[in-house]
Amino acid sequence: MGEEQSPPGGSVAAHLLGRLWIAWQPIWDIRTGTLVGHEALIRGPALTRWATPAQLFAWAESVGRSEDFERRCRQLAWEAAQSAWPAGQRLFLNVDGRWPDL
Repeated sequence: MGEEQSPPGGSVAAHLLGRLWIAWQPIWDIRTGTLVGHEALIRGPALTRWATPAQLFAWAESVGRSEDFERRCRQLAWEAAQSAWPAGQRLFLNVDGRWPDL
């Protein structure tokens, strides 16, 4: 059984957390027609059982890694936004309220 098909745990979990990426959803002000920012949407490795956010969050919960996963998602979004963010743009995040201090 290949790594992508084996249950996520141990080195597979570390590998998966290292392969997360951010998709950007533009957020528009419909009154003015201007772009005000982007929502960061987490994605997993394509063509795996962990490609979608629902699959990723379910995995994290099932292996007791929800807090680590939440931290990594926020970190990726922040780093990506800092690298080439246009002036005046906002970063939008959906966060898990169980860890407000992350």
